[in-house]
Amino acid sequence: MKIIEQHELDVIKQKKSNNPFFEDNIEYLEALEDIAILKLMAAIYRNNDPLLSDIMEFTLSYENQMKEKVKNANEKGVQLSFEKFCSIYNLDNFERTTVQLLLFSQTSKRFREFLPKYKSDHHNDYFLTIDDILAIISLSYRDQIINRKYFSVDGRLVKYELIDFSKHYRNFFYTDVSLHERIINFIVGDNNIYDVELQGIMTEKSNIKWDQVVLPAEKKSEILEIAQNYAANKLEKANYKLIEEFYGYGTGIVFLFYGPSGTGKTMLAYALANELDKSIVTIKSDEENCGSMWRDSNIIKHTFREAKLCNGIVFFDECDDLFKNDTLTSRTFLIELEKAKCITILATNKPIQMDPALDRRVTMKVPFYLPDEFEREKIWKILIPPNIKIASNVNIRELAKKYIFAGGQIKNALFMAINNAMARDNFQDITLNYEGIEKSAEYQTITAFELNGLSESYTPEAKIHKLLISSDKKTMLSKIASAYKKSNGNNKGINILIGSSNIESGIQCANAVAKACDLKV
Repeated sequence: MKIIEQHELDVIKQKKSNNPFFEDNIEYLEALEDIAILKLMAAIYRNNDPLLSDIMEFTLSYENQMKEKVKNANEKGVQLSFEKFCSIYNLDNFERTTVQLLLFSQTSKRFREFLPKYKSDHHNDYFLTIDDILAIISLSYRDQIINRKYFSVDGRLVKYELIDFSKHYRNFFYTDVSLHERIINFIVGDNNIYDVELQGIMTEKSNIKWDQVVLPAEKKSEILEIAQNYAANKLEKANYKLIEEFYGYGTGIVFLFYGPSGTGKTMLAYALANELDKSIVTIKSDEENCGSMWRDSNIIKHTFREAKLCNGIVFFDECDDLFKNDTLTSRTFLIELEKAKCITILATNKPIQMDPALDRRVTMKVPFYLPDEFEREKIWKILIPPNIKIASNVNIRELAKKYIFAGGQIKNALFMAINNAMARDNFQDITLNYEGIEKSAEYQTITAFELNGLSESYTPEAKIHKLLISSDKKTMLSKIASAYKKSNGNNKGINILIGSSNIESGIQCANAVAKACDLKV
């Protein structure tokens, strides 16, 4: 049997390269595979075998050469995913070696060929147990006892769910251990999705510019300052690590964006990610699986893990289930939020009533309101693409005044008008005219009422002089309409209370005033 090990050792020695740096991630993984096999061989022949000293001496030399090559590769900008992963989770030597052994027990046939020679308990020759890992890494029984703490619930490997345990075991230390599939894929550089639990998570780069978001300048500046300071502070690893260790948990930043639909909550989240040059990690919210996704607490765990791996921002949109007290979803979210060391953004269209435990972990609550006329005018202008021409009869200020829209409705109106104009202009020199925009905007108005199922929009036909009321009441209503027309030139409104013993008569009076004011109802 030793002939095989000696042959493998000779093969590894011959592979040792004089190249001063690793060319790519896979070349580094091949070297890590060699080291993992050498450590397993050393464990096999630990009892004073003559081969052991040769293995140990060469392993030390090989590891020292690798450190220098890693340093040179980093200076040349070569991405080494194993090193990045260990840095993200701040793993020490024992934890690094554990991840290394588990990685190759799951991905390397060469490594697995040596496992049966090492394992005394052959109930599963191709999986490592906690006891196996302790024995391979620890040089003495004393060290094995001391290192058991790495697999406690407070250890980083377990706390951050980097490793999975078999559900069937006789004793905790004899259970099979594996790396989570997403961790393996990250280290080997495979971005494909194989785990169905991960298919609902989406990681993307945003192209929304910060100046595209129309909100009060003070509010935007405050949000950006908090986020930028947090991102900059995390780069100072030494001091920030001490701060995180001091507090223990709850050292992430959490924003809560709340307000009516279409007011810019999602746009601001994506703009912030773009401004910080971070990916944004979300849960897909299609109609078929959105509800079931939120009820699956595991996907919340995976979302935070994904954000940690890509140094991204977690964004939970329409996440009202997270605010419900004492549900599995809210409890899972609270636990993950406490462990998270990233920026998290929550958004909801509904009034919020949160669990106090969650409420105190929100760094900043940001209300979103319907934009005023000045803001609407800015939104209309910003949302017109640069390749679209505007006809001379288009008055943006008039549109902003006439249509009390949120940003989402303005976008929809413009997009519909642009599509119609493209077909009309045969896709060249596309020009928006006032009639086209007005038609699309009117449709948005009608749709808004229809969607909530509570209202309808119509042009009234009733006229004041034809109402079946006394002449003095007709005169009063005419004066009200006249007063509105005069005051509206100064952008003033008017509130009217009509009292009537007959509801239909009261409605007809309201319709007649609207007709006289050229308004819809």
